Amino acid sequence: MRKILRASIAVRRYWYVFHKVTAPPSGELADGLSCRLVTLADLPALNFRPHRSASTLSTWLREHETWVFVAFDGPRAIAYDCVTRDLPDHEPFVRLHLDEHDVWVRDEYTVPEYRRRHVMRTLRTFRNATLRELGIRGTLSVVAEDNLASLVSTYDATVWKVEGVDYRRVGLMRSVRWHADARPRLHLRLGSRAWARAASEVAPSALQAPA
Repeated sequence: MRKILRASIAVRRYWYVFHKVTAPPSGELADGLSCRLVTLADLPALNFRPHRSASTLSTWLREHETWVFVAFDGPRAIAYDCVTRDLPDHEPFVRLHLDEHDVWVRDEYTVPEYRRRHVMRTLRTFRNATLRELGIRGTLSVVAEDNLASLVSTYDATVWKVEGVDYRRVGLMRSVRWHADARPRLHLRLGSRAWARAASEVAPSALQAPA
């Protein structure tokens, strides 16, 4: 009983904060897909339930300075990537900061049967090209340390900085510690083969902060 009570009041989470440039990610792309920046007119075709409701997507599409990019296999919407100028308003992410030409990656999703088929990389390639046309030079995204698959897919050639956020709560007491350079910890988490592969893909230009 004591262990259950402690587990209910004690929380510890660690997130990696990825700073990226809006350059084309390296690696193989998917064939036969179309990608586009969608609007409210596309809403009837965007079925991502149960992961995301139509009402939430509708809200995003109505927001100023929020962009929703979608990959299609024929008429079927199979992945989306939502970026915005609005940062979260809750701890610990309320402490994040966006530069003038950056956006926050609010949410990404690929339907299960299309995962491992380079769909998200393909969509990000289109997203980054479109964002650069809009004057956006960088993205900010957060991935939980226990989400290994997302860490591997996020840590690509466009990353120029990785920070860490260590969040702890015991009862009503909270603490947030920021780590300015979380790459060493991330490399340990990914394992030598995974981070070596990621490091080999990083072009020198991608390691520079966006102007």
